[in-house]
Amino acid sequence: MAHESTNPDDRSPELKRISNKVLEVEFFLEQLKMLRSFDEMRYFLSAFLTAARSIPDVINSCYAKREGFKNWWSQERTALDGPAEKYLDKERNLSVHEGKSGMKQKLYVTSRVEVPANDTVKVSFMGRDLHDPSKYTVQSLGDPELKPKASFEVKHEWQFTKFPYEKGVDLCSNYMQTLKSLASKAVQKMEARTAPKPNAL
Repeated sequence: MAHESTNPDDRSPELKRISNKVLEVEFFLEQLKMLRSFDEMRYFLSAFLTAARSIPDVINSCYAKREGFKNWWSQERTALDGPAEKYLDKERNLSVHEGKSGMKQKLYVTSRVEVPANDTVKVSFMGRDLHDPSKYTVQSLGDPELKPKASFEVKHEWQFTKFPYEKGVDLCSNYMQTLKSLASKAVQKMEARTAPKPNAL
C-alpha cells in the first residue's frame, strides 16, 4: 500500500500501534525461515503465534469506539475462521498456557565422503545441535588413524502435526498475510474517516 507522507511521525497513534505490531510479527516470521535448532524454532514459533494473535486485539483496541467499526469488524474478522487460522490460534493457546507444541521437525543431512578402496567408514555425530555440519565426523574402520575427507550439508523442514503435507513456515506466512490484509483493511476503513489518504502499513 502506498502512502503520501515520508515521516512516520505523521501517522495517527492508532496506525503506529498497528504498524508496529505487524512489524513485530514479521520479524518473528523471518526468524522461523532460518535454519535453527529445534528448541530455537519452538521459541520463535511461540513468539510468532503470540504476537500474531494480538493483531486483531490491537485493531479492535484502536477502533472499537469508532462509528461503524463493530458491524464492519464482525464481518471482516471471519477471515480468521479458516481451518489453518483456527489451528494456529489453538497452537498459540497450547504454547502459552500449557507449554505444548504441535510442531515437528525433519532434518536432511547430505554427506560427501571419499571412501578409501576396500574400506568402510563410520559417520558419527558429536554434541546436541544436529544442525551444525562441523559436528559430523567420519572414521575409517579399516585404519583408525585415517581421516577420510568429508563434507556435510544440513537442511530442515518443519510442519504442524495437523498439516503434515504443508511446510510450517508456509502455513505461518499465509496466516501472516491474512492478518496483514485484515489490518490494512481496518486502517483504510477507519483512518479514511479522519484523514483524506491514510498512511499504509
